[in-house]
Amino acid sequence: MDGIPVFGSFTPWPASPDFLFACGTGVLVGVTYGVPDELRDEVKLLCRSLDSQVIRYNDFSSCGAIDAYLNPKDPPLDSYGGSPGGPHHVEIVWGPYEPDSFALAQLCTDTWYYTDDREVMGFGLDDIDSYLMRIIT
Repeated sequence: MDGIPVFGSFTPWPASPDFLFACGTGVLVGVTYGVPDELRDEVKLLCRSLDSQVIRYNDFSSCGAIDAYLNPKDPPLDSYGGSPGGPHHVEIVWGPYEPDSFALAQLCTDTWYYTDDREVMGFGLDDIDSYLMRIIT
């Protein structure tokens, strides 16, 4: 990746991503990963080392941060093992739109790319069209 040798693997914590949409436009704007309570500190630290315009840690402490999860296309949200105050999420977003809708997808074709030192270098999704067809139809 940009001349740096990398290998593909799973997320740094056990999770399967779901979709984030901008409902007014119908645009897929990202994916979101639930974060188990016991891994919050470790995952927050990882997110601080990554591009904050693309990857953000959502602990629902800021006003409006929960909007996308209040209107899920497919519940439940409790499958992430979050605390009673709500599960935390890592969001990978792209494009100019802010997510305002969540859709349960539990993707299994996501790939995180790492250096030999386990530094996160990239993220990819395969077969996204087949997942979207199931949600849309």
